[in-house]
Amino acid sequence: MRLEPTSFAEEVTFQRAALLLGLQTPEETSAWADAALAAHPDAPAALIEATLAPRELTALRAALAPAALASEPPRVVHRLVAAVAADVRDGRRTIDDTMHVLTQLRRLVRVPRDLSDTLGDLAGAWMLATAGVRGDLAAERARVAAWLSRFEP
Repeated sequence: MRLEPTSFAEEVTFQRAALLLGLQTPEETSAWADAALAAHPDAPAALIEATLAPRELTALRAALAPAALASEPPRVVHRLVAAVAADVRDGRRTIDDTMHVLTQLRRLVRVPRDLSDTLGDLAGAWMLATAGVRGDLAAERARVAAWLSRFEP
């Protein structure tokens, strides 16, 4: 699934959520803010605050908050899942670690109902397989990987 370019507010919203979920480091978000400010000198004051904020998760999220949307729109949520998928594809995160991120995504971000249901199903089956209660863990990992492969950056 290819994603269309986002608005500036959506990009700020993505950056905040990516920080929260550990998909991006404070250094990466600071670098994005610096580049965005250089490219758009008339950007919101929140971007200036982000470039001056300590390279720390809470400070950056707080600095970006005024320029972010009130909640994550579906396009931002899909970009977050695509970032998770890229981490798996590039070997930066295992499926087991990914399941923790996807669980946090479902808990901390307003995700569309259909995606929430899918994430709940994947997490439930993975947890049961991990605990040895039901299902095969390798099969559940493969199922999660196959589902993530649908998301392109």
